[in-house]
Amino acid sequence: MDQCNWSQAIFDAFQSLISSMMKQVGHDVTKIHFVPISAQTGENIVKTSGKMDWFRGPTLLQAMQVVQYQRPPMGDQLRIPICAVEKIGGIGTVVIGRVEYGSLRAGDSIHIVPPGITTMAKSIEQFPMDCKQVTPGFFVGVNARACGKSDFKHGDVIVSGGSKPNIVRWFSAQIHVVHSKNGIWAGCEPLCFVHTAVFTGRISGITQCSRSKSTNNQHTVTGILHQGERANVIILPRKRLFIEEYSVHPKLGTLILVENQAVMAVGIVKRVYGTKPRWSEMRVMLIAFCREPPSCPLSHHNLPLEVLQHILTLAWPIRGAPPIQIRISFQL
Repeated sequence: MDQCNWSQAIFDAFQSLISSMMKQVGHDVTKIHFVPISAQTGENIVKTSGKMDWFRGPTLLQAMQVVQYQRPPMGDQLRIPICAVEKIGGIGTVVIGRVEYGSLRAGDSIHIVPPGITTMAKSIEQFPMDCKQVTPGFFVGVNARACGKSDFKHGDVIVSGGSKPNIVRWFSAQIHVVHSKNGIWAGCEPLCFVHTAVFTGRISGITQCSRSKSTNNQHTVTGILHQGERANVIILPRKRLFIEEYSVHPKLGTLILVENQAVMAVGIVKRVYGTKPRWSEMRVMLIAFCREPPSCPLSHHNLPLEVLQHILTLAWPIRGAPPIQIRISFQL
């Protein structure tokens, strides 16, 4: 705040902007403290500042003291997303990641997905010291026995040796569009981030689209998601990966969609599938664009393939019907 001469107007402008962004991703801003501070001069850090008499809220220390601490999930299955792999002389291959769930001891059997490698954790280093057991919340380096650096990749996940989860072939997610210049439609391929995995995903279906919580009405869309809209989408990743449903392991089920190095949408993974999609499970988009309102009755439907075939073969073309554009996206 010392850089803006302790201006209340600038603080209110930033607070309004950040509050708007946090509301779009589902946060309750009434439970969040916005504290103007100056670390260089120590204003509002421990003691209330006299240079900002217009602020009546808590100091930074007081706001941090009321934050509710969540206990680490000790009883869950082991989950360590890999963020780096190093080859250290005299030690061997060391995989580095953050323990998200469960615990790991030196000498335990571990399984790497999606490569499908089962090995043993010879030693565990919680920088900069060795340790016998690690718990959630710490970055660790695991020395994998009899494995090379090329056996692991950024985005793989370490699980316990007894469990061998399935590789995700496709999944459904609920997303909220934060910002997108061209929108999101069935057939686009944004860059997706889930835990440490980075992959290109093809959006093959859009269902149950609605506006943000600020508007209560559900509406018929034109097949393209714009800012402030949220929907359920079907995504087919371009590579083998391991993710989980948000209801099971939230930290492995949070999704971010990126376009042109900017976040276009955020969301959660609703359901994962380990096999190729069946025709009965897929939905298609029938998008109709009309020259003049009212719009065509077939402006937007999530139809089974059999119904779409019936419309195309029997009910179309219709004499005097408005021109339409149909987009069908399938990737098996």
